[in-house]
Amino acid sequence: MFLDPVLPRARFHRAATWVVLLFCAVLAIRGVPKGLRPGGNDFTIYYEAARSMLEGGDPLLVSGSIYLPSFSVALAPFAALPYLPALILWQSLGFLALLWGWRRSLELLEPLPQRREWVPWLALLAVSRLLDSNFAYSQVNTITFALVAEAVVRLRRGQALRAALAVGLGTALKILPGGVCLWFLMRGAWRAAALSLLAIALLVIVPPIAAMGPRRAERSLENWRARVLEPVEHGGERLLKARDYVPGQSLTAACYRVFSATPATSEGLRGPRANLLDLPLATTHRIVQGLATLHLVLWLLASCRLRPRPASEPRFALEAGLCVAMILALGPVVQKAHMLWLLLPYCVLMGTPSSLRGAWAGLRHGFLVVSVALIAGSSPALLGDVLATRLLSANVIFLGLECCIAALILELLGPRRIHPSPE
Repeated sequence: MFLDPVLPRARFHRAATWVVLLFCAVLAIRGVPKGLRPGGNDFTIYYEAARSMLEGGDPLLVSGSIYLPSFSVALAPFAALPYLPALILWQSLGFLALLWGWRRSLELLEPLPQRREWVPWLALLAVSRLLDSNFAYSQVNTITFALVAEAVVRLRRGQALRAALAVGLGTALKILPGGVCLWFLMRGAWRAAALSLLAIALLVIVPPIAAMGPRRAERSLENWRARVLEPVEHGGERLLKARDYVPGQSLTAACYRVFSATPATSEGLRGPRANLLDLPLATTHRIVQGLATLHLVLWLLASCRLRPRPASEPRFALEAGLCVAMILALGPVVQKAHMLWLLLPYCVLMGTPSSLRGAWAGLRHGFLVVSVALIAGSSPALLGDVLATRLLSANVIFLGLECCIAALILELLGPRRIHPSPE
């Protein structure tokens, strides 16, 4: 039916969008029984940490808890419910947040003269492997994604306070959205940046004090700094002492897997290795710092300006996509489920016609195709669990992220046509 050539194109794309949305809903529903297994999933840790806080304990002392105490305050209403209703409500909220962030991402394409109707469903499908991971572990990433997308759209509308509130709320849940402040500074959006920093400080500190009291909140924040922040800051032996392995698909994790003989999976010392070199951990830490600096320089070149540009420019959406992708790359412990944030840069890259000259435009499109192929094509549903895990050990998601970054930087910094096509 959907392949009938007589069927109007718009009707086909609408149907495809609904099918992909239904598929995403199935992924969210499928995560509920996974949260009921012995040991539970990430939501189990969130739930127990929030209950510990309500009972007078420190949420950071719950096994596996690594988030700011403000996150446990936000989860307190769920912890007041029995576990199963709380889990179902959490998965429902995560799915609704996905829809919100997806719609906000598509709004960034609205000024374009011609709408590509395949973008909504294809961008969602491209990150479905990442959504499956997020919903299987009942993680918070769709919510933080929605808040980041909201902040971007609000900044575009000139609503600095609302953009700052979205950044502050996202950071109080998970530290990564705070990276948006750096992009605000690069764009010269000084008011939005200042308000965001203020919102972060207030929302990270005030709710724990109100819920736990000053002394208990201070101890919990200190535990978070010592157990989570310090090992990442020092890197090397300190990082591997705090963790069995360096998890995730960001720059930090990829470098430790490639350059040092560190475990590549959660199996720890018993698991496989994926290193090409056997450098000292301190040397690998310096390599991470050097590559992170290179990423920051490229980000600055692509986004920085002395005077703010109008947010209505087509560049705004591309810069927003680069901001999201760079946060994912530079975040120290960014799991594959976090990478669903790529939905925003994928929407931007797929929906924005290239203004690059001939071969450069082809290279940009090539990077995008490879990025989607690496990420969507590494799904266990296609390859099986064993091969998919091996590809994760080989940093396949990170490589897909880097290809996405390359496409965005090319579009922002590459040589332009004299008369851009109105495609």
